[in-house]
Amino acid sequence: MSRASIFDRLSERPEPASAAQAPAARRHDFRTDRLRLVDGLALTPAGLVAAGEVPAPARLAQSRELHGPDGFRLLVQAVPEVVPEPAPGLDAKAQRLQALLQGVLVDALMLLDALPEGEGFDIVLSAPLRTAAAEVVTDGLRRAVAATELARGLGELRHLAAGQDPHAALAAPDGQGHVLWLVVDSLLNLEDIAALHRRDRLALPTRQAGLYPGEAAVALLMQRVPEGGEGGEDEPGAPAPGWWLDAAIRREHTGRATLGAAARQRLVAELLAQAWSAGEGGEDDPPAFLVVDSLGLPGRTQELVGPLLERWPALDIIDQGLGVDTWGGWPGEALTALQLALARAALAPGESALLLGLAEEDGTRALTLRACDEATTDDHPATPPADRRRS
Repeated sequence: MSRASIFDRLSERPEPASAAQAPAARRHDFRTDRLRLVDGLALTPAGLVAAGEVPAPARLAQSRELHGPDGFRLLVQAVPEVVPEPAPGLDAKAQRLQALLQGVLVDALMLLDALPEGEGFDIVLSAPLRTAAAEVVTDGLRRAVAATELARGLGELRHLAAGQDPHAALAAPDGQGHVLWLVVDSLLNLEDIAALHRRDRLALPTRQAGLYPGEAAVALLMQRVPEGGEGGEDEPGAPAPGWWLDAAIRREHTGRATLGAAARQRLVAELLAQAWSAGEGGEDDPPAFLVVDSLGLPGRTQELVGPLLERWPALDIIDQGLGVDTWGGWPGEALTALQLALARAALAPGESALLLGLAEEDGTRALTLRACDEATTDDHPATPPADRRRS
């Protein structure tokens, strides 16, 4: 998608008749352990992921340029129809990240239509860019926003290289209540391929176990939650729609390769018990959807299936579960954001999800997405996950 087409599409958004207003006042009392996910989407090798739209897994394809250490062309999963444009001062990876960002930007800015009138917002871009390249990409992003009526509500726009921890990425001593989190990464380059190989994680045509290089561009509209204020748990009246995202629970341990199968399953079982506590009356209903970061690495499927079946025998791992790496390739820094976008797309109102991280050798983590209003409305009845249609 060309830069011109981005600006052309953004300019088609109608200008409001009212005079421009200053963004809402910045706040200084945000919690660091809780966010609210309002909406989200992602551009992936499998297609666009959005509310109610979870496409079929992407197909592996042989790369024309990338070869593994065994000399064979690598199998990769790339976002189709995204062609980087030559840009002075940007290396090949930065050009690819810029192209992915442009590909998702229009849909990302549409998410801001959900904000109340006059509400301001910040933008945080998480992308592994060097300083000079980050300045070029963020300047282009700022110009794109300035070309629309959204410019009047923009507060801070900043860049971070990391994107794995949403609470750390979106933390701020002060800022707008809502923030558009853009997360982009691509491993379809020699440097990232070499890094995967050094860590013995690269899937090869001659050795299928491992991670297939992939990429993604994710946009999440989040709300920073004030201490006891608007949008918080103590707010009177019905809670706002969306999902509470609490800080990740992480268990440190010795390397997975040194642990036996029983010990690894026990770690996962303990994490499930800690992250997903029983509800009222001691009932322990399973999450409506489960998003796992990696099932392609050795032993991950075995260490997950046993604890899941023991805790939730009725949970259908095929229909209610998804492994990010086997679905659309390994997305690097975009991993956590993509897990959130996938969960949001699959969940019906009132449902909750569990996000698991099994890829690391010395740690296992869990994130929970809890519906702000567990009860569904008559307009949006809950749909059993196995009955949902995926395009």
